[in-house]
Amino acid sequence: MIYSGAEFAIPILIHAGLVPIGGTVMFWGADAIITRRSSYTIGEDNQREESYRGFAAMADGLVLLIISFAIISAGVVLLLGFEQAVLGYLQLRPGVALLLGGGLAAMYGLTLLLGTQQENQGGLRALASIPARMFGLILFILGAGLLVLGLLEILLPSAFQNAVGMFRGWLPSLAGLEM
Repeated sequence: MIYSGAEFAIPILIHAGLVPIGGTVMFWGADAIITRRSSYTIGEDNQREESYRGFAAMADGLVLLIISFAIISAGVVLLLGFEQAVLGYLQLRPGVALLLGGGLAAMYGLTLLLGTQQENQGGLRALASIPARMFGLILFILGAGLLVLGLLEILLPSAFQNAVGMFRGWLPSLAGLEM
């Protein structure tokens, strides 16, 4: 559908094509959570397989579910023509976007931090995975912070506005612009 919409300049086909793609990603993520296994074949010749097991696979499945929610939501919003209304709402109340972004960052960070089954077998692969795991830790912490901000914005919007105002006050001094 997406290809036909792009080829024949019919935007509604592109927008409608996002929904089944998102559904496919949703089932892929649900499968990873239920079976606690997730595998990817990578490389130019598809010769290397990376697989997650246990909690890492569940975190990977949650990443896929969040991505599928975003794809399906984008398709529905574009199909209905509500993109300006949704963007306006998210500018006024960014809690949902912060929750989704924070969940995505935290779960992907956790996936990197826990590593693939191949990286956890030791040896040089385990050593080579240390930078990715450190990035995963940073991403997890950042995502957890965004999750807290999203919850704060949804549950206590005035407290969120106060926190944002306080941060804006600190920003010039943090950047060294204030003497």
